[in-house]
Amino acid sequence: ADICEPEETAMKESPADGLQAVIEGKPVLIVYGTEYGFAKELAHTLAQKISDDSEANSCGLRPRVVNSLYFAQINFEVEPVILGIFSTSGDGVPPTESKEFFDWLENNQEKTFVGSSYSILALGDSSYPHFCACGKRIDQMLET
Repeated sequence: ADICEPEETAMKESPADGLQAVIEGKPVLIVYGTEYGFAKELAHTLAQKISDDSEANSCGLRPRVVNSLYFAQINFEVEPVILGIFSTSGDGVPPTESKEFFDWLENNQEKTFVGSSYSILALGDSSYPHFCACGKRIDQMLET
């Protein structure tokens, strides 16, 4: 489906917060996990680019940025578009602030993201053996 098409399913049985976001425009959730701040910087830059883009504005896209540390406050079931930016830390593990989100996702991905479009940007250092492992694993979990 084209990103500019109205989201019919988002209007059905949505909680008030999700419904309000749909009324005001198509929400774009940008969620990030970072150890040293680069994923956060990219998330805010992406949100600004979407806000500044005339085509995105004509489609009514409304980005918001949320640290994965606060995942429990997000109702993923009413998010039509989810963009994730995740760095990889150490031996291929999620950033410290994303560990709970990562664990939650491993146990909840089947029902939570049905009907959502998503994209994951995996960040990492190619000199490490588990290059971009966190983002790749999140993408694999969401595919199933």
